Amino acid sequence: MTFSGLLYEAWASIGGSRLRTCLAMLGIIIGVGSVVLMLAIGAGSRRAVEEIIDKLGSNLLLIMTKDDGSGSPSYFSFKDIDAVASLPSVAAAAPSTMERPFDITSGKQHWKASIVGTTPDNFPIHNWEFAEGDSFTANDIEMGKRVAVIGATVREKLFPDTAGNDASVIGNVLHINNMTFQIVGTLKAKGAGMGGNNQDNIIMIPITVAKNVLWGRDYTGGVIQIIFAQAGSKDMLDVATEDIKDALRERRNKHRSTEDSFSIYNQAATLQVASETTEAFSLLLGAIASISLLVGGIGIMNIMLVTVTERTREIGIRKAIGATERQIMLQFLLEAALIAGIGSIFGLALGVGGGLAAKKLIEVPIEYTIWSVVTAIGVAVGVGIVSGLYPAYKAARLQPIEALRAA
Repeated sequence: MTFSGLLYEAWASIGGSRLRTCLAMLGIIIGVGSVVLMLAIGAGSRRAVEEIIDKLGSNLLLIMTKDDGSGSPSYFSFKDIDAVASLPSVAAAAPSTMERPFDITSGKQHWKASIVGTTPDNFPIHNWEFAEGDSFTANDIEMGKRVAVIGATVREKLFPDTAGNDASVIGNVLHINNMTFQIVGTLKAKGAGMGGNNQDNIIMIPITVAKNVLWGRDYTGGVIQIIFAQAGSKDMLDVATEDIKDALRERRNKHRSTEDSFSIYNQAATLQVASETTEAFSLLLGAIASISLLVGGIGIMNIMLVTVTERTREIGIRKAIGATERQIMLQFLLEAALIAGIGSIFGLALGVGGGLAAKKLIEVPIEYTIWSVVTAIGVAVGVGIVSGLYPAYKAARLQPIEALRAA
């Protein structure tokens, strides 16, 4: 009998017992659906982390003060910023105060947002894009002008009438601690940050104003606790890190044997750790879901063994009229492969449908990849064939006379 003939016989056989076939497929359907869905969730989570890192800023280095042993942080000076910005391996540098929440009002609207004192270079370093207007200027910082750039959430809450239309808020005023600030720019939405915080609920003002006005005119401490530096390229992150360390140590008269009064965090390293974590999480999810494939394979084996027992007479007749062991074995393997293959298709539909539903209903990040789909289906079909090997071998080894007598 030709291969096409054996394939037709296998199709007719599994179609003749639909309930049993469906039960055999069930484990494969659940297994493939679970593997595809779990790998999609893992890939989506990894992509979401990468997008967040990209939104925070490319080639970003975060330099923070820490306790220098005196019991208080050693604040940065503007000369420290200039020293970092002048390094060949650094494209730009900007100071920043720590985010502090303040009550904000504009007309009858009230809201609480985080205030950050910084300089214009902070916007390109963090890949901030302006919805309208522009950044405050170096002159605004020098003159201590009360101007502000607001995030998308702040605009939405303080100026709800402008949501969804082209109405401008540039030139409008808002009040922070009963002090009036004029809006010079609004930022495009970024969404959640690494810690889940809302990056759009922010107001940026000149750092001199943050120090002299919001923190009080008699405030004697420093306010520059953070420096954001952008390396010339991703390949220069390590070089920039070492250059910054050397520059700040020289300014602070520190030696390598002395503990630094600052810490430098590499955004690329954060991305790598996050990616490795999500990748390990994806593999774990895939491994757990693969157990369902194993269970499905056992189900196929059990069904095929029952099928061999029930079709002993048929096997005996086929062998009596000339069917070879190879043909008998191939027919049962084809049946197992068809069950697994069809089950894989339904499982793929289940995994894709479940993922789309999860993405819409509970906003789970989902990303399907070709390799995950091909791997899941390939493993499922392979499990089906392996599970059918023993029943097929058992059927092929039956002797015609014994098979007819047993029937």
